[in-house]
Amino acid sequence: VLVDHLRDFAALERLLHLAGSGSVVLAGLPVEDPAGAVERILEMGAEASAVAESLGLLVFSRSIRKLCPLCRRRVAQGWEPVGCSSCSRGFSGEAAFHDIAVGGGALAQALRSGARGPQLRASVRAACPPELAKTLEAWAESGLILRGDL
Repeated sequence: VLVDHLRDFAALERLLHLAGSGSVVLAGLPVEDPAGAVERILEMGAEASAVAESLGLLVFSRSIRKLCPLCRRRVAQGWEPVGCSSCSRGFSGEAAFHDIAVGGGALAQALRSGARGPQLRASVRAACPPELAKTLEAWAESGLILRGDL
């Protein structure tokens, strides 16, 4: 089951039921990071235990502006955009970044125990492979992206 944009509790409730009965459910939510997806689902009224039981994998994707390789400038904190005739504002295109968080285990336990706020966000972050955060850091260090966009 694929839902482009999860908008209301009624749809969420149906999707949780389907996921709980073994169906594969994919749903889009406009959020800033993987933890935001879990927080948003709970804010929509889902029971934490239902989310803990049905959440298998969170996939988060976003576009990150790429610094122009022709005019970017190295500074003490990393890199900064300059702007040239090729890019005009210091950026040239975008890079896609995808992050994942694996459900179950400690994340499911945190949900069942009522974790919210920073504790829930830490549990979601712990469920994300650390290599992905290292990739973003490497991109910033090499000048591909602006550190402030992380």
